[in-house]
Amino acid sequence: MVFERLSFTYDIKKLHSYFKDIVIPIGDPICPIAPGFGGWSVTSSNGNWQDGWRKSNETVKPPHEYNVPTKLCVGYMKEVLEDIKNKGLHPVKVRINNLPPHSKSSIHRDYPANKFKARLHIPLLTNKHCCHILYSKTGVEQSRIHMAADGSVYMFWSNIKHQYVNDSNENRYHIVMDVTDTVGITENFKCIMQ
Repeated sequence: MVFERLSFTYDIKKLHSYFKDIVIPIGDPICPIAPGFGGWSVTSSNGNWQDGWRKSNETVKPPHEYNVPTKLCVGYMKEVLEDIKNKGLHPVKVRINNLPPHSKSSIHRDYPANKFKARLHIPLLTNKHCCHILYSKTGVEQSRIHMAADGSVYMFWSNIKHQYVNDSNENRYHIVMDVTDTVGITENFKCIMQ
């Protein structure tokens, strides 16, 4: 399975308040690749919320280097990350991603296919016209999912080709992080040894 909805949720009203009261006032999202695509770092390599957003031709650091809390790692977001950590998922490279209206990412993979890499999503603000698509090695659509912004938590493989699409008139925001399930709380993303 390429997607999994996990068995726990978070308070979406508290996440909306955090986003409105803490994230938005800090400044516009960092958008290095395409106009509007980008976001804010909750953890980074140097504690700056603008760190960790690379241009398409830059080399990315290993995800475990993005574990320094930024000034966005406060309040309910900090509680959520502590809970995820306490569940055994080891979150790193935590961000809030923005995808503008009527836009999409390129079809890409975040890590080589031979690396065990899973990504956790908590949809923050989205709608039925936004989806995440996973592709086969040959570029054929394999799976498509809309992740509801109701506090649900999702996992997917970030080492296979994927794309996210926003066919709506509104911005789409997700909380995103790399995680490793070392205790087996997921059905399809267990990695006891890495």
